[in-house]
Amino acid sequence: MTIIGKKENGQMVLHTSEPVDGRRQHVIVQNEADALRLAYFWNRLYIYDKLRAWLKQRVYALKFSNDHHRIEQCAQLLYMLECYREASLNQLCLLIYNQRDLFAFVAPGKKSNHYKIYINTVLPIITFCEGIKGGNILRVLKSEE
Repeated sequence: MTIIGKKENGQMVLHTSEPVDGRRQHVIVQNEADALRLAYFWNRLYIYDKLRAWLKQRVYALKFSNDHHRIEQCAQLLYMLECYREASLNQLCLLIYNQRDLFAFVAPGKKSNHYKIYINTVLPIITFCEGIKGGNILRVLKSEE
């Protein structure tokens, strides 16, 4: 995820929580509008990519369990996500928030090797989307100053 911080001279700095090309990104921009535009773009891309990869992994893993209902639910989530591929961050977050129970339903069990990914990646995305859905986008994207 990308958050916006502020430097002393009024410039804005974007911080990514995940390494890009093996290192963390810190990008300095001149104003809040540029920072918001980049944060929207990067967060939308991050959310889409992470959830798509996770759902594809879930479909693959569930094929071995013969749990057809959960496979269908994963496929449905994957289809919905694909339909929102070019959607705004707000629209994507609203979809994810509205489908949060379905994400929980298809999540791996606590004993699974992949449960940690659900807890450390998927749940924080859902929490982030809940904040975006609440309408205070700046509050969600800005770090504590």
